[in-house]
Amino acid sequence: MTTWRLSFAFNGGGEWRFYTRGGVKIPIKEINVEAAMIEAQEGTVAKDLFLEDVKRRLRGAQRGELTPPDDVKTDLARAQGMHELRWEREMKTGQLRWWRLYYCEPLALYPERVMLALRFAEKLTKEGQDADIDEAVTRHNWWKTNSQT
Repeated sequence: MTTWRLSFAFNGGGEWRFYTRGGVKIPIKEINVEAAMIEAQEGTVAKDLFLEDVKRRLRGAQRGELTPPDDVKTDLARAQGMHELRWEREMKTGQLRWWRLYYCEPLALYPERVMLALRFAEKLTKEGQDADIDEAVTRHNWWKTNSQT
């Protein structure tokens, strides 16, 4: 059984910050790449709906309105302290697709209620999801070493 650690995403809200390298907010770039792929496969309306879904979920987390485990899962078994926001969409083709935004709430920024977005990816396989979580941990470690908060 999972013990839910409180997260700002469903406990009062917080401020989003994004893992940045070379002046680029990498999770935002990953979201835009996914949106472009959806547009190529399903058209502009599908892309717009996807982006609105993403914005709605991010705003809901800022306000602390998400509900675990459907919207958010905390303290992932693979990486304690790492959390995920969850998206699920049925595409025009009827295919069900899932996306995850992996984030953490760094202790150094906890009093400011910061949610640090680290990695956005489509969940295709368990192995791929594990690799995405590992990449989020790598990014968090880089951030801890190189960030001025």
